[in-house]
Amino acid sequence: MASADVETLVVGHVPAALASKLARPGLRFLGEQTDLAPFLADARLGLVAEEMGGGFKIKTLDYIFHGLPIAALTGSLTGLPSDVQQHTLQASSPQALARAVLGQIDGLDGLNHMQDAALAAARPAFDWASRGTQLKQALGQVIVERGLRYMGGSR
Repeated sequence: MASADVETLVVGHVPAALASKLARPGLRFLGEQTDLAPFLADARLGLVAEEMGGGFKIKTLDYIFHGLPIAALTGSLTGLPSDVQQHTLQASSPQALARAVLGQIDGLDGLNHMQDAALAAARPAFDWASRGTQLKQALGQVIVERGLRYMGGSR
């Protein structure tokens, strides 16, 4: 795939004036969608190209758990475990990220390996069953501690 064949899809709300200003071949703004799964299924890479703002960890996890390798600006993945981050393509500037993506986009074996490794690292870190158990234990401990205080206990 030549770089002219690479297309970036932006799914979500983008103000019309900004979309018009940024319009160029290979960049499509699709607006808000009720179901991202079809777009994620057709994508080759999940792009996290913003360092500030909320929701990037959730977006990144959506990509990982939908089978996409991640390409991100350095700093965009803050808050994710380092063993997940190490299996992503990262660059320090948008230009360097674009070059890195174009350099890797046709390396399907490498992209598949990156995604498989990120998924293997993310599964135990974001497993609801173990997180639910931890939350249940923490709540139980707080309830016991508060009960002891209310009943004149030593805690």
